Amino acid sequence: MRTIKNIFVLLALTASAGLPAQTIKTATEYHEAFVRQLAQSGQSMTAYNTLYQSYQEYAAVLAATSPGATDHTQAKAGLKSVFPYLGEAVYYYYQKQDKQRTLMFAEAYVDITLLDEMRGETLPVDQQYGTFAWMPATKYYNGKQYDKAVRYLQAYINSGNAERRANAYYYMARSYVHIQDNVRARQVLQQGLSLYPDDLAMLEMAINQLAEAKDDDATLQRYIDAAIRQKPQDAGLLNFQGQLYERAQQWEKAITVYNRLRQMQPQNLTVVRHQAVDNYNAGVSYAWKADEAEKKNVKKQYQQQASSFFTASTKLLNDVLASEPLAIDYATALARAYAYTGNVSGLEDINKRIAGLGRKPVSQNSELQLMAYDTQIATPATPATDPQPYAQTAPQPAARRSVRTLSTVDKDIPVNKTSNENTFVTIIANERYAKVAAVPYAEHDGEVFAEYCNKTLGIPKENIRKHFSVGLADMIGAIDDIKGIARAKQGRCNVIFYYAGHGVPDDDGKEAYLLPTDADGRRMRLCYRLNELYQDLASLGADNTTVFLDACFSGATREKDKMLKQERGVAIKVKEKDVPGRMVVFSAASGSQTAAAYDDEHHGMFTYYLLEKLKETKGNVDLGTLGEYVTSKVALQSRLKNNKDQTPTVMPGAGMDGNWKKLRLR
Repeated sequence: MRTIKNIFVLLALTASAGLPAQTIKTATEYHEAFVRQLAQSGQSMTAYNTLYQSYQEYAAVLAATSPGATDHTQAKAGLKSVFPYLGEAVYYYYQKQDKQRTLMFAEAYVDITLLDEMRGETLPVDQQYGTFAWMPATKYYNGKQYDKAVRYLQAYINSGNAERRANAYYYMARSYVHIQDNVRARQVLQQGLSLYPDDLAMLEMAINQLAEAKDDDATLQRYIDAAIRQKPQDAGLLNFQGQLYERAQQWEKAITVYNRLRQMQPQNLTVVRHQAVDNYNAGVSYAWKADEAEKKNVKKQYQQQASSFFTASTKLLNDVLASEPLAIDYATALARAYAYTGNVSGLEDINKRIAGLGRKPVSQNSELQLMAYDTQIATPATPATDPQPYAQTAPQPAARRSVRTLSTVDKDIPVNKTSNENTFVTIIANERYAKVAAVPYAEHDGEVFAEYCNKTLGIPKENIRKHFSVGLADMIGAIDDIKGIARAKQGRCNVIFYYAGHGVPDDDGKEAYLLPTDADGRRMRLCYRLNELYQDLASLGADNTTVFLDACFSGATREKDKMLKQERGVAIKVKEKDVPGRMVVFSAASGSQTAAAYDDEHHGMFTYYLLEKLKETKGNVDLGTLGEYVTSKVALQSRLKNNKDQTPTVMPGAGMDGNWKKLRLR
């Protein structure tokens, strides 16, 4: 292990830059001076400064000389001699609460033990060696110097100290992920989980690693089982489980998982897609078994099971096609399901759509084929005199919902018993887009915001409507739903509207739009115009409406340096529209800025600080204070974390008076 020695070589090389070369004589002089100072005055900063200089000189000589050389041997002996005093210095500075020097001496102490030259040597290692190693490990990990962090984390593990050992394995694995050495990350996780099989943080990271690698499903299944025992309602874990069953073609088990997810996320189109594909594929599997069966009673049983799954798939496939009318593979699967179950009229209707998309219609005795989840969406061709091949554009794979450790705002959410029955919430969280990049953490943002609405703001669950990864039709439906509620209340209610997802400008930069998951931002008639949203919300006639938009309207994405429209080299600044009615709009970014993710906390940055303030105040915060807090926090952290400007805005509607800042959400 030569890394630490190479660092010491740098000290030796400084001699060529005009500094005095390190010699064994100089190192020895510092060493002797330290011994005199310690004898005369006892422990002191002066003595330990001299000790550290001696350590540096000995280390530099050791690095600059060859094994067997006289100076090399003397330098090694000198380091062994100063070694226990470095440990004493750690205690000395710790008692003085001098964190910088405590860390400096702890690192030097551990570095000596990691030298190749010290292998096989008996060093009088302090019983707090593990704690000494943890100090530089923390320093380098937090400083994102992950290659150095792993050295000290391994030293901590080797110390035998069990207090932080599980954390050491976890952070070492994360360090390897950061430096893109996934092989070592998996090895470390395997070692850690062999000792701590129920450690949820390591399980979650291991699941992500194995799901990405797709080369050890048996181990992945074992880890998923262990994690689900602890978090049986975790949507991310269930999604992983469903995908694993699909990969093994265990369609009925996958159906059970996605049926459970559908109950948890009834508006999630991605879940519906999985349900549709899995039911269809189960039908195909039983149809194949029926073809191979020799006994009539067995054949009949398989045919009945195939028909049952095909029948279930037809409704689900129709649900998908209602949101994605160009999804040709879903249309073809629907036609085959109709053909098998003898639904002649259904087959005729769907064949018309298939023909319109340029595909050959499905016949009554069409050959059955399994359907892959990552399907294709056809692009209709312009009518031509002669038949032409119809282009197909493969959608980007739906983003896998990562299993994550909890953010600080996800834990210990304040609970208020006061009921807020007169407030209604509409949440649209668009994460999984069919044709453009996903929006990291959007669904998680929506889920946790809903929890705060219920627990902290006291809004009943039935008053909170969640719509995850939805197309234009469902977005319009979500607004129609809140309109119906407002009519029933005759406007005597408060409304909160929350959106996390992509926003896009039109080509002129004059209008801003919310992007449904079935659109790509090129055909604006398939997007939801922001000004139309404002008008729709103003038409509710509610007492007060508060809007939170964790989106930007520049064409940029939450992911760094990516644009939705790749041909556009710069972001477009959309002209701000006046907000109508009794409404206050909190927007995540200004002008051409990006509404970025806060990767450390697994949220959009705007949403994170919105939730943080609600948590800090237990929901007892006025809109003015909330706006000031979110704006100042996001503006600073975006610069620190993402090196970009992001300044949220707060805009009161034309119908609000000067006291709007005093309004509260509960």
